[in-house]
Amino acid sequence: MVAYYTQSHEMLFDAHARAFEIFGGIPKRGIYDNMKTAVDKVGVGKQRSVNARFESMTGHYLFDHEFCNPAAGWEWKEAMNEFAIAYGERFIQSSS
Repeated sequence: MVAYYTQSHEMLFDAHARAFEIFGGIPKRGIYDNMKTAVDKVGVGKQRSVNARFESMTGHYLFDHEFCNPAAGWEWKEAMNEFAIAYGERFIQSSS
């Protein structure tokens, strides 16, 4: 486990690299909230001005990104539920 002291791009990129190593691969899609390291400007609906460095990272790892609608809190909860279903067993096995 790693604690990050800032919310910088370097932190975000390191966290992704570590997660992909733990998952044993790279997902086809990442679902994100509208964090400033990923989104420069939130538009109407699903329109976003995506940060160039974030876009470069997703292009490097070849996965799509999707952002939650700030007015629909249920979207983020749904994304977390999908993650738990897909990877839950992998995390439940460790009891130490």
